[in-house]
Amino acid sequence: NNIGSTGAAALAVGLKDNASLTTLDLSDNPLGDNGLAALADALQNNASLTNFSATSASGGPAGIKALAKSLAINTALEHVDLAGNDIGDLGAVELGTVLCSSTGPLCFLGIKRRQRRRKCRCKSAPPDL
Repeated sequence: NNIGSTGAAALAVGLKDNASLTTLDLSDNPLGDNGLAALADALQNNASLTNFSATSASGGPAGIKALAKSLAINTALEHVDLAGNDIGDLGAVELGTVLCSSTGPLCFLGIKRRQRRRKCRCKSAPPDL
């Protein structure tokens, strides 16, 4: 869909007051740090969203830091997947701090590194490469 920071900011405006959406998947869109920060601001007060995914969303430590602050405040999110972003040490420290102090319902936080699959020409390679 190629949703960038401008599109993410527009979605964030709607998300702030939305009371019915439970899942938002913005994976594989170039949201970047600014887009993630806009969404993070909206997530602070959203009480309906339980699942949020922004995998491979071109996020860096600054965007992850903004989301971590939102996770500390949000009272509804149960499943957050941020895999495939450049979380870095700074982002990991922020997320770890939230996990230690959070009293919310968060039970899944995906932060693994995603690798793009490529076709392998070797006959002996596993079928998923």
